[in-house]
Amino acid sequence: MLGSYALAAALVVTSSLAGWEGAYATRPVDEIVLALCLLFGAACAGRAACSATGRHRFGWLAMLIALVGWAVGEVIWAVYEARPVLAHVTHPAKAEIVLLLWPFGAMASLALLSRVSRHSPRRLLLDGLIVATSLFVVSWALVLDKELRVESGPRLATVAEVFNDVVLLTIAILLLARGVTGDIPSRNLLAGGVATISVADIATVFRSGVGTYQVSAVADLGRVAGLAMIALAALASLNESPLPASRGEQIRSRTRLWLPYLPLVIASAVGLAHAVGLMAHGPLLFALGILVAAVLARQFVVLMENQSLLSEVAREAFRDSLTGLANRAYFLQRLEEAVARRQLDALPIGMLFLDLDNFKSVNDALGHPAGDELLVQVAARLTATLGDNCVTARLGGDEFAVLLEGSVEDLREAAHRVLEAFHTPILVDGIPIPVRPSVGFTVATSDSECSVEQLLRHADLAMYTAKREGGQCVRSFVPDLPLAYSFSVDQLTASSPVVDAVVEASTAPKLRRAADLTAPKPAQPQDGRDGVRWPPTAIRIALAALAIGVLAFTAASALFPDASHSVFFAKSLYSALNLVAAGLIALRAYRLRADRVAWSMIATGMALSALGDVVYALWVPNAHSPSVADPEYLAFYPFVFAGILLLMRSHLKRVPMPIRLDSLVCALAIAALAAALRAGPMHAAAAKTPATVLVGLVYPWGDLVLLALAVGMLPVLGWRSEFRWGLLVAGLVGFAVADTAYLFETSAGSYRVGTTLDALWPASSLLVAMASWARSSSAIPAARRGLGSYAVPVTCTVVALGVAILGHNSRLASTLAALSLVAVAARFSVSFRDVSMLAESHKQAMTDELTTLPNRRSLATALTALSASASSGRASSRRALLLLHLHKLREINDSVGRHFGDELLWRVANRLARNVRRDDLLARVSDEEFAILLGD
Repeated sequence: MLGSYALAAALVVTSSLAGWEGAYATRPVDEIVLALCLLFGAACAGRAACSATGRHRFGWLAMLIALVGWAVGEVIWAVYEARPVLAHVTHPAKAEIVLLLWPFGAMASLALLSRVSRHSPRRLLLDGLIVATSLFVVSWALVLDKELRVESGPRLATVAEVFNDVVLLTIAILLLARGVTGDIPSRNLLAGGVATISVADIATVFRSGVGTYQVSAVADLGRVAGLAMIALAALASLNESPLPASRGEQIRSRTRLWLPYLPLVIASAVGLAHAVGLMAHGPLLFALGILVAAVLARQFVVLMENQSLLSEVAREAFRDSLTGLANRAYFLQRLEEAVARRQLDALPIGMLFLDLDNFKSVNDALGHPAGDELLVQVAARLTATLGDNCVTARLGGDEFAVLLEGSVEDLREAAHRVLEAFHTPILVDGIPIPVRPSVGFTVATSDSECSVEQLLRHADLAMYTAKREGGQCVRSFVPDLPLAYSFSVDQLTASSPVVDAVVEASTAPKLRRAADLTAPKPAQPQDGRDGVRWPPTAIRIALAALAIGVLAFTAASALFPDASHSVFFAKSLYSALNLVAAGLIALRAYRLRADRVAWSMIATGMALSALGDVVYALWVPNAHSPSVADPEYLAFYPFVFAGILLLMRSHLKRVPMPIRLDSLVCALAIAALAAALRAGPMHAAAAKTPATVLVGLVYPWGDLVLLALAVGMLPVLGWRSEFRWGLLVAGLVGFAVADTAYLFETSAGSYRVGTTLDALWPASSLLVAMASWARSSSAIPAARRGLGSYAVPVTCTVVALGVAILGHNSRLASTLAALSLVAVAARFSVSFRDVSMLAESHKQAMTDELTTLPNRRSLATALTALSASASSGRASSRRALLLLHLHKLREINDSVGRHFGDELLWRVANRLARNVRRDDLLARVSDEEFAILLGD
């Protein structure tokens, strides 16, 4: 069969290359080849209909009618090509109404043969709206908008043809996107074939134009390929046996999750390029508005549906079910992040491994419930001792691990606190149980090149060294620890019975005391080791003096406006404040390695601006503009822009992808708003005074970019909640506001040197200087939940939509607004992908793999929810729990085989599922047991 379709494709290509032309180029041969392909496909569909049952039979019958109708239409076209005297016109005649059987039949066939989940009809509806509107935008931009301007008769037929293809392509894409892994191949082949034919039809209309029909080899090859896929789908369905509904629900691949957004990406690119110069066209604007609204609504629906699952997924996937601590998977993930972050922050990493020496004896003497209670109390004591500034995890059994970040001294102190926390016995059922932990301790310093596996091996080796020495002690294994970090033996023996061992890096490591080291590495400066810390006393005094100077200048400007015109305030103090702030930032860049280049660029820009203040005070009389101070002022912008971009680049690497996209959305939305203001009120203000042309053209643009960068930092500030980010954003906004206010006052002729407005720039410089020396936090914040986390992108979307609708005076503003909407769509697409994958992972974690029933964890969750509702004072409901045990199932597995036993379990599960009520919860709790939680 494939050879026949390959021959058909070869004939189409040959007819195009050899010039086998009729009245219209390459028509007769193409029509005959397509007719034969259609008839063969119809025969395959008829055979599939004969062997199918139920909905599938009607689906293949609909495809049979569609293919036969198209074949008859192609025969009519071939006759017109061979006999031009038969009053042939350039568009299908009335006799060719049979061609309409194809779109309607194909739509019915896709609908009947589909297996779309009815779990969320709103999501399906929004998916269809997104895909259909995206395809309409592409069709309008590439075909309809250009061709419908031409006065021609068959406009309605062209629009109907494109509309049919768009609907067919939408249904096919939805069918492909909603399929599941392991689904029957005939569905994918059928949807792919219909989609291929629809794309070829749209390409034909694009090439031919309105009211004409000119074939091409590429378009007809697409039709032949699509028909081959439909024939393959029909033949493949003959040997397919549909899976039971309970087994078909599997995880969809990432490609299928993203498939509905593929037309959106194409529509965004095509529509944006087309709409920049044609913003006055109503249909395109209306379609783009529907597209954006549908995307946002769709994402909110999905996010709200899965919001309750996110917290449960986090608890189940990354928490130990017994103790509530982090599990091994989460601990390893955080360890990998800490190792990667250490290269940027130069912050040492400490890790403790903890093993309970006498745990097995507790289990043997008191039983497993007592052992579980002991583990719970050990976890509580660890959490109370170390707090929330570290990651405490249970790796399995009686092994615990702790991940800490900070100075080596802080890490060593934490190890001792853990050991001292277990000096008091733990009461279990009224029995005091002494706990003897063996603690292994390792450190990865800022110069260490240890990988995650090496750190785990080092901590494990140290822990087993402590166990060999009798337990209840701390032993360390730090191969690359320099002498400056070594622990004094006298200190250790005086404070606790701990002997820290340090090992040289070799193929056969050997423990020895740190005091025996003979070739230590030189100690590093404190700043380079611990990262950005609060400044020393001298810097604090300088910042305090700068703050006092800013307050004095502000108070003098506000309370004594005449005094502010003096030489001291207007020239000396104003310039000195800005120079001191730039000097403090430059000193920070010199002292600290983190973000050194970024802060150096910012310090250079602020120093040039302060130099401009000096030049302005000495050589610019009567506020003349432009002046010799303008080059220094203008040099402020490129250096500060470069520094901020470098600062954002280094920190955006550590934030999740949605936060990065939020920053892009905010920056584009505010840039669009600023461009619209620049083309409106600010342009009018700058045009009032000819002497301020330079100010009106250059300074506002620099301030607008500065404001966009500052707003782009807001998502990072909202995620990390760091004090220094707030200071930096406030300082940058202060610079932009000061320059903007100066522009309006200058254009109105009301500006006076030394007013309160002039105090805004030194105050902003103070905020930026404080931000440069503020401490950074290395702790990763918890994920924000609820609708509050989407406030920033939604607000910026509203701003962008407002600019797109109202900002017709600036093409740049409209373009930036459109880019912001595209970024919003990408942001919610990423959120939807993450939420969908988490939801599917949660479903798999709560489902039995064999029977697809809820598992023991799902039943425990339901019982916990019942107890929580009872304790909260809600109306109690009577629920009963039934346990069913299958006798001799193990003997059946041993005698007949595991496969037979699994099939038996699956059939038992199906029978139980058919006989329980809708409100009952049926779960498989073990290999041979089922449980039924009866409803009210």
